[in-house]
Amino acid sequence: MNKKKQAKTILRYAPVILAITIFLLFFNHIIPQPPSGKIIRARKALSRASHANARHYAPVRYSNAVKMYDSAMHEWKIQNSKFFLKRDFSKLGNMASRSYELAEEAEYFAGIKSSDLDVSLKKQIGYINLLTEQYDSVFNKIPVSKKLIENYTHGKILFTEARLLVKQGNLKAAGETLDKAGLIIDEVTYEIKSFLEKYFEKHEEWLKWRNEAVSISKRKQSALIVIDKLAQNCLVYYAGKPEFSCKIEMGTNWLGHKHQRGDNATPEGRYRVLKKLG
Repeated sequence: MNKKKQAKTILRYAPVILAITIFLLFFNHIIPQPPSGKIIRARKALSRASHANARHYAPVRYSNAVKMYDSAMHEWKIQNSKFFLKRDFSKLGNMASRSYELAEEAEYFAGIKSSDLDVSLKKQIGYINLLTEQYDSVFNKIPVSKKLIENYTHGKILFTEARLLVKQGNLKAAGETLDKAGLIIDEVTYEIKSFLEKYFEKHEEWLKWRNEAVSISKRKQSALIVIDKLAQNCLVYYAGKPEFSCKIEMGTNWLGHKHQRGDNATPEGRYRVLKKLG
């Protein structure tokens, strides 16, 4: 009899239990979760850099990696103090990722320097050379802020000073100056890369626009103008086939999104030519 009562009681409350379970599962799903994996990865990278004696051989990078990690922990504390539905851990994730990258660099350069300082300086110079070549060949075409340009110029000046110190045989001072130069130039290229990655999130949509426009040009036997902002190129189609191309000039803020008249940004989208001016 008791078993029957227990069974009836369970059946009576089963819908309630099920509803509570579903609610808890949904509730847990919508609560923003901290990027634990990125934080653990950054902490392990800092530990490896410490064991590689990066405090001595790559002090600037190691110090910045630690500071970035500490900032991430502070950001975590700030988000945890908020109402759980208003928490946003995206900034925390970015900070943890940057701390990991800096710690990896610190460990790498520490490993090189600890084995042979002279060879390590040459390798570090090669690494920074690659960054400057990348900037000078690609990134200097990108409209970036005045602050980034000033930082990059300062980094290049320090890099020149470091190379002179190497020639003079002052390897210790050269290493310290190279660390500062490399960090500045690396930060500039990192910011530009991050901007471009975000900007090119719409790349698939742009391709779709282009393909649809070419298809319309072919079907209607009409002219089409396609602008490639990054390549600063204009391509003219007729009846779906490219007929002519040329280089173009754009506003000083050409890579930004158009917000208002006079902001020097080149708009993005699909447009129909309704009137030709003289």
